[in-house]
Amino acid sequence: MATSRIDEAKRILKIADHMIYVTYPVMRENRLLIKILGQINNVLNNIVLSVLENEYAQKRIKSYAEPKMNFQSFIESSKRYSLSKSQIDSIQQVAAVMALHAQSPMEFVKNDSFVIMSDSMHTEEITYETVKSAFLVAKAVLDSVDNRLKLDYSQMA
Repeated sequence: MATSRIDEAKRILKIADHMIYVTYPVMRENRLLIKILGQINNVLNNIVLSVLENEYAQKRIKSYAEPKMNFQSFIESSKRYSLSKSQIDSIQQVAAVMALHAQSPMEFVKNDSFVIMSDSMHTEEITYETVKSAFLVAKAVLDSVDNRLKLDYSQMA
């Protein structure tokens, strides 16, 4: 059910919040940045799935076996949840970085960042500011979706 995914997203977001604002500033371990971004990605995945489940339950969309088609349905439904194009872009960017991380042959810490290198020697640099920005987007998206879901469920009752 969509609300259980939202509850899980809220729980994970609290963990990410603590990691960003308490753990990282104390430890200053740049390898934590990718772990925090992974938590944010989990939050965003739960949000996307919540929206898709709700839209499917409301018979507004079809469910597809292909994740790209489902994400396209999410994008088409995003206006109903008051999500902006920049928020959608941020969701895609976090997912892309985590996919790059999963496939990366080499990762390392450089100055105040965590660097992911692809097979083609392309690098993606993750900084504390990048992670904080992604966190703030995830928090705003969660609030928007949660408010809309509460409104939808109150209208059904």
